[in-house]
Amino acid sequence: EHERMFAKMTREHIAQAAIAAMRPAVRELKWSEPHPSHSYPNWYAFDLNVHFEARIDTGKAAKFGKFPLSINTHTVDEKFDTVDAAKAYAQSDYERRILAALRQAGEG
Repeated sequence: EHERMFAKMTREHIAQAAIAAMRPAVRELKWSEPHPSHSYPNWYAFDLNVHFEARIDTGKAAKFGKFPLSINTHTVDEKFDTVDAAKAYAQSDYERRILAALRQAGEG
């Protein structure tokens, strides 16, 4: 019984690994660090190929204690405790958009 369950779990694990291996890798966003001469500097990342732009407003974070993130000029509802958390959210959104576009292109 245990051997059969182990074999089934192994087959499922191999299938999941195969699916993950077929998923295209999405490059990591490259962020521009704020220039110290700006009074309200922003972290900024973009990819013109897919019309994606992300900005993290450190000026508002200094004033309100959380980092607001805008993606394609729309402010994300969630505010973030750290710049890294905002970057991770932006990366996830970027990947989701690219993978959705690839799926849609594959269907058409």
